[in-house]
Amino acid sequence: MAELYGNLGDYLSFSVSSFLKQILYHNNKKSKPKPSKPKPSFVHVYGRWDEVPDDMMGEILGRLNIIDRIRLGGVCKSWRSIVKQKDIHSAPSVPWLLLPHAQNCNSLSFFSMSEGIVHNIKLPKAAQGGWCFGSSKGWLTIARGTQDDPQVFLLNPVSGFQRHLPSLSTIPSFKDFVDVAWHPNHITSFIRKIELSSTDLSKCIVAATFRLRTADLLAVCKVGDKEWRVFQGLKDKYPAYFDVKFHEDKLYALVHHMHMMEEEEEGSFTSYTLELGSREEAIVLKLIPNISARRVPYEDMDCEINGDIIIHKDIGVESHLVESDSELLIVSALMNNLFTVVYNEDEEEEEEDLSFDFNYMKTTKYQVFKIGWSTFTFTRVASIGDKMLFVSQSESSSLSAPDFNGFSGNRIYFSEDSLTYGLNTPDPIVCQESGVFYLDDDRIERCFPSINLPTQCQMCWFTPHPDP
Repeated sequence: MAELYGNLGDYLSFSVSSFLKQILYHNNKKSKPKPSKPKPSFVHVYGRWDEVPDDMMGEILGRLNIIDRIRLGGVCKSWRSIVKQKDIHSAPSVPWLLLPHAQNCNSLSFFSMSEGIVHNIKLPKAAQGGWCFGSSKGWLTIARGTQDDPQVFLLNPVSGFQRHLPSLSTIPSFKDFVDVAWHPNHITSFIRKIELSSTDLSKCIVAATFRLRTADLLAVCKVGDKEWRVFQGLKDKYPAYFDVKFHEDKLYALVHHMHMMEEEEEGSFTSYTLELGSREEAIVLKLIPNISARRVPYEDMDCEINGDIIIHKDIGVESHLVESDSELLIVSALMNNLFTVVYNEDEEEEEEDLSFDFNYMKTTKYQVFKIGWSTFTFTRVASIGDKMLFVSQSESSSLSAPDFNGFSGNRIYFSEDSLTYGLNTPDPIVCQESGVFYLDDDRIERCFPSINLPTQCQMCWFTPHPDP
């Protein structure tokens, strides 16, 4: 751990000395009465820079973001030991955007909007050779291995600490996926999302959704468990989970509204109890119908044909749960589905085999909904005020724009990035969309780095933290 902070300190330039002097000067000025005669001694005013009291260093750390905290820890051993204290939290930081990478890469790249630069962090040897497909609570989720030994583990790229999750082979439907649609790169398509309840893995519950062509699965485990526990509650034959989110000691799942018609009670959200080995470790699951994802019959779709490309407009296919000001919001993306169709005629049976030569989802707009828990209603929100929402297939969060220089509120920073294979569907549905959506005028700017690299890994938001 200490070696890592030292390496990062060497890599990232240290730039907090002027800030430190200001804090020291401010505290000395407040704590001491104005002297009758000025004391010119520089040492008496500032003290030794490597002997700053721990409580004062704690005050400084609480005002630093993760980057400056790492830089501070790279100065000397005494500062490094203070930086590693878990009870001293860093100031909030704008999430980094995880950039695509090649499978055999030795490092991962993150784009920092607040600094306007790309950070490269070297991966531990054990983490090299896999696909990074998401993040949660400051932990990256990485998949690798073969169909006989599929591995998924969590990695903190700041500390280098990693922990394995149960094998995917403990999920019964994974065998169906392997038998019909397996490809070495498809393992990341099987996993839709992994969500952690806490940054502290010692008391963390892990929830995950897995997708096939006709159904989604919800499973839970604890870090260190040997197998996933698959939720069997929904009676619908084809359940669909858009997102899952831990909020106030409960797990919320955003599901298709049609799947709840027979389950929901009038005036309330359907609840289940998921046991993690014993009733004492059970967690409450609440289902939220995604009212923004109503299926439109094919004949009623807004369709446009542009040359060989067919466009289905404003299809609601991606939705996210975002925690903001102690409440959950539903943030839904409207997309255009662009595709071309190829008809392959079977000479023997004189039948046409339909396939997609190109199938892409393009983001066009976002809608935000507040949940009325007591009234079982959903209200569309025209403005989110000074809030900034960060949404992606894995990590989603909310920040207050006034807390960060150069940022403005009422905006959604998005990264809709996925590669979906289904059973009996060899042609992937690709979505690689990132940018900023302005709620003021429904405008989209695609201003993030555009990199043409493999789609098996996902671009997503990542909020770094230094703890193991």
